[in-house]
Amino acid sequence: VMHPGVDATAFVPAPADAAVRAHLGWSDRRVVLTVGALQKRKGQDMLIRALPAIRRRCPDVLYAIVGEGWEREYLNQIVAECGVSDLVQFHGVPADDDLIACYQQCDLFALPNRQVGWDFEGFGIVLLEAQACGKPVVAGASGGAPETTQPSVTGEVVPCDTPDQLANTIIDLLEQPGRRAAMGVSARTWVAERFDWSILSEQARRVFTAG
Repeated sequence: VMHPGVDATAFVPAPADAAVRAHLGWSDRRVVLTVGALQKRKGQDMLIRALPAIRRRCPDVLYAIVGEGWEREYLNQIVAECGVSDLVQFHGVPADDDLIACYQQCDLFALPNRQVGWDFEGFGIVLLEAQACGKPVVAGASGGAPETTQPSVTGEVVPCDTPDQLANTIIDLLEQPGRRAAMGVSARTWVAERFDWSILSEQARRVFTAG
């Protein structure tokens, strides 16, 4: 099996920057970030449903959603239904530099993917991009997403068919900054040593020239 990769020289960690966070509209809030098309399998709706429970323990939480897609109106309805309009921020599709800044400045990355009918997440490159930027991740236990992370080392893998376990996992991580920091360091190493394109291209060369 050969996995997709990431440019670990472009997606790199950066220290928290008050000016950049203010530009993004995040300020001092604890930010959970999702990057991906607005599709049901990506799970943005499930994380929105988890926000009321997360807010009870982490009242400063902000859920930043990067991406566009045909589910935007549906997600707006879920936001209104859950009464969390003050906790959700839609970013659309930013320029590359702003996208990397989102990864670098968030507190936690989540791709709460799940299978919806025949539709499932094949891999989840955004999970690699976030880890390359030194961020712990929460991935759904579906499709290829679990292959992108080391559970309890670089992030967590949880079933995301309901919001309860997702909410508990995010709360635990948001409440433990030291644990998040340690996971972020491990995440950067994990991706740089296994998923950088320089590593994967050498693997491909060996495969294609074998025999």
